[in-house]
Amino acid sequence: HVLLERLVDTMMQLSEDESSTKLDPELFDRILFKIEQLYQSFLVAQPYQHAIYGGDLVLEQDKYTIFDKLNVLKRITLEEVTTFAKGFWKHCRLEALIHGNVSAQHAYDITSMVWKKTHRSQPKSAEAVITRAALDKRIIDLSNGTSLVGSPSSFLYRFSGFNEANTNSCVSIILQMGPLDLATNAKLAFVNHLVREPAFNQLRTEEQLGYIVHNSVKTSGDHIKGLLFLIQSDSFGPIHVENRIETFLEGFRQRIVSMSDEDFQANVNSVVASFLEKNKNLGEESSKYWHVILNKTYQFERLQKIASHVKELNKSQVLRFFDKYVAANAECRHKLCVQVVAKQHEEDVATQEEEEKTSDVVRIKNPADFKRSMPLFAMPPKAEVQMVDFGIKMV
Repeated sequence: HVLLERLVDTMMQLSEDESSTKLDPELFDRILFKIEQLYQSFLVAQPYQHAIYGGDLVLEQDKYTIFDKLNVLKRITLEEVTTFAKGFWKHCRLEALIHGNVSAQHAYDITSMVWKKTHRSQPKSAEAVITRAALDKRIIDLSNGTSLVGSPSSFLYRFSGFNEANTNSCVSIILQMGPLDLATNAKLAFVNHLVREPAFNQLRTEEQLGYIVHNSVKTSGDHIKGLLFLIQSDSFGPIHVENRIETFLEGFRQRIVSMSDEDFQANVNSVVASFLEKNKNLGEESSKYWHVILNKTYQFERLQKIASHVKELNKSQVLRFFDKYVAANAECRHKLCVQVVAKQHEEDVATQEEEEKTSDVVRIKNPADFKRSMPLFAMPPKAEVQMVDFGIKMV
């Protein structure tokens, strides 16, 4: 772990070495410029990226706009960064995954080395006192956005494309379902699998709505699940595209009903195989372990458990899930539609906005104001972690 130790020592110089306050201003300016370029590059990225960003901006409590970041970046000084760095480490927790050809003792020695170097005043991590609470990812609960408890809700966030030269508009629909147990996660994964090919064939191949047609399971924060549909189009405006997605979903229930038992079982087998697929390399395996450490579930066999639930699915269970969360009038259907409007489609959208005023859709004009008026999902209960004694010599 010599390279890791060298890296930690280099990071700590900024906060401990008095000479670090005399960092080269030109280097500091170059770093600021590179960060600004990164933000500016995002503004000219594809509209589908902006639609995903728009959805996260609405749903994540502490999500800041790209323009807020650019404005703050212009005012940051070298002195402010240096002052921040000096107090940064004492508020940090340490989480580590050491995976591969390494002993338990060596893994402990590595993490202990990092802790002692970053918390010199509290060298024993077990006795450390962290004065700031961990930053939890809190997510807006769309189910309480209507006056009627248990009724479907629908929200619309529409904004002009950041890059006027791009002729594509984009629609992203998130059907938010909330925290789901493993059995319901299995149903969500299965429905997402069933939808993928028919949606692509109808919306892209037959109707030619756009080059990018996508659906997937959406995870907001660490544990809030939903179903995502996304289409980017330069031929049609976002209102038309949204309507075509909804029309497709209206007819999809019958596809499930008419599916033969053989086809249903073939799809079950396909989903199970995807969950049980072997990792291609050590990095892929590590990323799965790291994910469940970061979200603090510590469910290292989560994918295998979901696969076992998928094996037990039958058509009636899938239909009940669809009728509860996905169907147009489903009692637990909580929809967020994000529309990125290209300049060429602005006139068409403007002519149809009058009709929208009579609908039950809640228009979101300012995500920050919207989030202040909405409730949040509770954080999941703290997972119990069983400690295993590997005979580590702790110093």
